Amino acid sequence: MNSESAKIDYFSDEIKELIVNAQNGDKNSLEELTVINTPLINSILKRYLSYSISYDDLFQIGAIGLIKAIKRFSFEFNTKFSTYAVYVINGEYKRYFRDEGIIKVGRNLKTIYLKTKTIREDYVKKNGVEPSIDYLSEKIGVSSEDVLMALEACRQPESLSKELNNNENTPILLMDKIKDENDSNEKIVEKLDLKNAIMNLEKRDRQIIVLRYFKNKTQKEVAEVLGLSQVQVSRLEKKIIENMKKTFES
Repeated sequence: MNSESAKIDYFSDEIKELIVNAQNGDKNSLEELTVINTPLINSILKRYLSYSISYDDLFQIGAIGLIKAIKRFSFEFNTKFSTYAVYVINGEYKRYFRDEGIIKVGRNLKTIYLKTKTIREDYVKKNGVEPSIDYLSEKIGVSSEDVLMALEACRQPESLSKELNNNENTPILLMDKIKDENDSNEKIVEKLDLKNAIMNLEKRDRQIIVLRYFKNKTQKEVAEVLGLSQVQVSRLEKKIIENMKKTFES
């Protein structure tokens, strides 16, 4: 992450005033916020340089995302503007690549997602609560890991700013349930890249990573689920992680 962006106090009165003024139509404040957040755009766009799109075009896409973030941001989100902007900017890139046909969600994941959506809506109407992932996977006849990946692959980026209600009726942003409170913006971007890398794994490899690191299963438990020995799971896990590291370093 550019050291310049790391020094910005996004909770300062100056930044808050710029955001309020920009939302009220002050073009100078909007331009100043764009300049201040240029390092943030650069830190995100470098992840997409391999798509054979010029730097200028990538920057323009990021700038559009930044402007959307400025206009939609609310201090009631109780999160730093930069944290919110990371998700919106990244979402703008994903939307562009999908619209251009550069990134496509696999047909199988789309099918699972559509089935999940229908079953979920019916369940909520009848019961008034959200169904569990295990319930959805049983109804569709696929693994819970496939349901999770389908939901992630087809989820709209804007839904990261969707408000969820907790037991105290206090709005919580979905992105705040994903990010760690101490994450830097660069770490958040890395997490988004990690999610994409997991979705591109072969089915068994994906199951191992999801079970081990998202469901906190032991290697022995994973072995039982997949019908493998613990030694095999250990070797496969090590190999998968090594390959993912090479992908990030390339």
